[in-house]
Amino acid sequence: MRPVIATALYALLALPAAAGETAADAAGDATGDAATNRIGPAWQEAYEMQGMVFTAEQRAALLDLAWHAMAANICDELMLDHAKFGMALGALQHADGPDMSDEEHRYYEHHVAVSFGVAVGIMLAEHAKGPEETVGFCKDVKDEIATTDDPMEHHFAIETAGAE
Repeated sequence: MRPVIATALYALLALPAAAGETAADAAGDATGDAATNRIGPAWQEAYEMQGMVFTAEQRAALLDLAWHAMAANICDELMLDHAKFGMALGALQHADGPDMSDEEHRYYEHHVAVSFGVAVGIMLAEHAKGPEETVGFCKDVKDEIATTDDPMEHHFAIETAGAE
């Protein structure tokens, strides 16, 4: 297991709202086999678990970080740029209010970690499928990276992300 996924599983919750969906929309999208039918309800529970702790912007940032961690875990040719990823995660972990007590701040940081781990787990269930599907997913990610003008738009190490 890569250190990235160990960190990711400890720290997550990528919410449907961050992708512009409501929890009900995500739950309604579940179709197909039994495993797929559990993804929508899992997102709904994750969304409800996170409650009112995060703003929409924080949810979006958390979802983005979780997606990067998941993709780097299932695509052998992708690696996170740990400096960029760490700065983004650090910014999220310190996005709570300056008026919070130490105890409230610790709770917020813990909630970021748990929410991040939950989101990575659900994303792994969505994307870590058979080898053929994983190859296609990883190719799509590499193609997207190749067409990105601004390397700060993603958290992958550029020299490894474009490798064939």
